[in-house]
Amino acid sequence: MSREYLHAYHSYLKSIEPLSDAERGRLFTACLIYSMTGEEPELRGSERFLFPTIREQIDRDRDAYDQKCKQSQENAMRRYAAACGGICLL
Repeated sequence: MSREYLHAYHSYLKSIEPLSDAERGRLFTACLIYSMTGEEPELRGSERFLFPTIREQIDRDRDAYDQKCKQSQENAMRRYAAACGGICLL
């Protein structure tokens, strides 16, 4: 299941402080594209040093979201089966 958002943590502010505005913009755009498509960006400025760390967080967030969706689906199926006394067609 795909998400329509990217977590942007406040802790990133300290990490991106040394970057120029252009590097910050490229980094943020790269994060959005990676979050949406999984496509690895070709970064050439100083932002290329921060992207791997942020990419790992994006991956962890995506995995946690996928796990939450899976668990929610399983819970819904259990509730549905319990509500119809086990005679429902799934």
